[in-house]
Amino acid sequence: MPELRRLPVLSATAVAALSLACAHTPPRKPVSPGGRIEFSNQTGEPLEVFASGARVAVLARGASVSVDRLPLGPVGFEAVGKMSGTRLHASFDLLDAAPASWAIRPSPEQEAALARLPTGRIEVRNGAPEPVRVFVDDEAREMVWPGGEAAYSGIPLGRRRLRAEGVKSGFGVRSEVVVTEGAAPVFDVVPPRGSLRVANRSTLPAFVSVEGFGGREVQPGATFTIADLPPGAHRVAAVDLLHRPMWESEVTVRPGEVVEAAVPLPAGVLAVVSDLHVPVAVVADGRRLGDVPARGAGEFRGLPPGLARLQATGPDGTVLARARIRIPAEGQATWMAKPGSGGEAAGDEGSLMVVNRTPESIALRVDGWDRGHVPPGGRRVVPGLVPGRHTVAALGAASRDVSRALLDVTPGAEVSFEVVPAAAVLAVRNTRPEEVRLILDGTEIARVAAAESADLRIAAGRHELHVRGVGTLATTLHALDLQGGQTTRLDLTVPTATLVVTNRQGEPLAIGYGDRQLGVVLPGDRVTLRDVAPGTYRLVARSLARPLSWTVPVTLSAGDTFKWDLQK
Repeated sequence: MPELRRLPVLSATAVAALSLACAHTPPRKPVSPGGRIEFSNQTGEPLEVFASGARVAVLARGASVSVDRLPLGPVGFEAVGKMSGTRLHASFDLLDAAPASWAIRPSPEQEAALARLPTGRIEVRNGAPEPVRVFVDDEAREMVWPGGEAAYSGIPLGRRRLRAEGVKSGFGVRSEVVVTEGAAPVFDVVPPRGSLRVANRSTLPAFVSVEGFGGREVQPGATFTIADLPPGAHRVAAVDLLHRPMWESEVTVRPGEVVEAAVPLPAGVLAVVSDLHVPVAVVADGRRLGDVPARGAGEFRGLPPGLARLQATGPDGTVLARARIRIPAEGQATWMAKPGSGGEAAGDEGSLMVVNRTPESIALRVDGWDRGHVPPGGRRVVPGLVPGRHTVAALGAASRDVSRALLDVTPGAEVSFEVVPAAAVLAVRNTRPEEVRLILDGTEIARVAAAESADLRIAAGRHELHVRGVGTLATTLHALDLQGGQTTRLDLTVPTATLVVTNRQGEPLAIGYGDRQLGVVLPGDRVTLRDVAPGTYRLVARSLARPLSWTVPVTLSAGDTFKWDLQK
């Protein structure tokens, strides 16, 4: 076993003396970078460079490199060709003050040795719609025009790095080939493909398609991305679920980019003049457009051009008037809703059977308005539904659970909807720089700190979630449609939209949406409403002088500005 030795313990006086000595030690001079030199390879082959026998650099053809921390004073250098084996020598007196420079040029022996080496060639085919610059081992070669071909000879045998760059767009394509005698590898230049992202800015579900590449259904406010599209012009179209045209455009896809396009609000306009003695809700193809006062009139925008099935429904849900009207692509259609027309076109309507499997009474809403209550274990039939897609919601009286469904109704058929107990999970992530309060349907349910996340169990169905900053009080509104048994993820951010209303009517107008009134705009005035939460709204302008109203649906996203010009 080795002997253990006890180290002496320094006294306080010794420690103080040692500290004083260290404090008075003069600062050291910075470390010298040593000898420095810059090499430039002007030969026709890659080189290995040695200093006093030690390799210090490897240079490709035409490359340059700086080397430091070499010995000061006379130093001998040797450059060895990696293809020819030729050795080139030079000597420099390296100083601390300034770097040396060696431009390595080929010797006659090296040129002769390279000329004797076997070489091959490379063929390039340009499949891009623009000229490309070609590089072989980072050495520029001749340009190749669109659809053209080029052959580069005198290429050293072995593995070679290839690169092509688009002259206009700047795209880059890389490859590696092996050059051998008697065979010419081919470098096909194909530019990277692009993508198209289509956002549905209308208030209707739309089927968006790209000619030759298919499509899919996109809900209002949602997006649809088609990847791997060839660059160039593409025809994009959107139709509603009844195959009526909503929008069509030509979009240019650029290589390596995601191009944006948006489906706007359809151009159809409907004017309704009501001779009915009660206020009515106007429904087009199962979608509620808005309300018209008793013996009043209203204008509704955002309808797809084509044939529309119209209904005027009274406060109790009874259909008081029906009609089929063709909505033009330009101008407007006018419907005179008269008493006694409730039986027109009733034969092609369907019905809904609602079955309540829950232990509580449920309130039933179809396409946004009340259709009565269904007792526990009971059933209820809702007649008079026009063919098309309908939204059904059932609200539990005690649990407040909401069940929702989108149902397709066909002429003369009855569809069923069963309501079962359900709950959903809302997973939120707070990306704001402050703590936020979560207010669901008017009741605070949680607080989430900055950069934190939370999973909340909430009744399935539609909800309004207000997210309010604790410090700034900045508030955003989120319209939620939670599905039972599923997790919905939501990032809590602070973006808002802007609404600009211009009143060119000769009378004051009350502006609002839903049950919320935004204010009154006087004739000739323009009002800008900022910090509007993103979402889908049905804006209504009601005359304070006459029984008239104007309605327009709108989907607002972060940063949007919607201008509503109410003209005579």
